Amino acid sequence: MKALSDEDFDIQKQAVMVKLAEKDINLRKEHSRHWGELSTHKYQFDRQEKALEELQTITKQEFIELFEKTFFSSQSKRIDLQLTSEAHAEEQKQYRESNQNHEIF
Repeated sequence: MKALSDEDFDIQKQAVMVKLAEKDINLRKEHSRHWGELSTHKYQFDRQEKALEELQTITKQEFIELFEKTFFSSQSKRIDLQLTSEAHAEEQKQYRESNQNHEIF
């Protein structure tokens, strides 16, 4: 994430905004969105607009800090799964050995 350029961050942010801003394409989608609010007792029917407003204010630095807190903090709980094919077994062995020296592993 630290290597992500400002331009790439802005492109990704814009892509998320376009996806969030999509209008309901039919009544089923609209019903599903409203029912989600009703079933969770949140009743925030303008969630889409608020999410777009919030997304506009997010900076790259805030995103990096949240990413690190979520995935690399002692506060977060996670489980790491690793699937390795036989073709990459030797390469994965080298990664495991190098990762053992890192504090997050």
